[in-house]
Amino acid sequence: MTEEHDFEQWMRSGALPCVASASGKCDGPIEFAHLAHRGMGGKTVPSIGNGIPLCRGHHTARGDSYHTGGRFSFESLHKVDLYAIAAWYKQRWAGGFFAVSEDPPAGAE
Repeated sequence: MTEEHDFEQWMRSGALPCVASASGKCDGPIEFAHLAHRGMGGKTVPSIGNGIPLCRGHHTARGDSYHTGGRFSFESLHKVDLYAIAAWYKQRWAGGFFAVSEDPPAGAE
């Protein structure tokens, strides 16, 4: 197993909340949602610092999901900055803070 795999497993573990949970409409297990992926320009993109925990509903299944509406629509609707949140989780991972005791930032204020 690689560190990338371990990071994704941590995100999927259920120990972290869906980043859109403030909406109160979460549905399904927590999934690892890539912000950029291999298909974007044919480049290999690392998982660490490039993903967030989303419930299945907010990731792919709902009409207002990340995959349905896209990043900017999702960020506007849920009042979050996905890259700021991904950076926050990357910092927690690098520092060994696997049990997150405080909420990630909602946006880059």
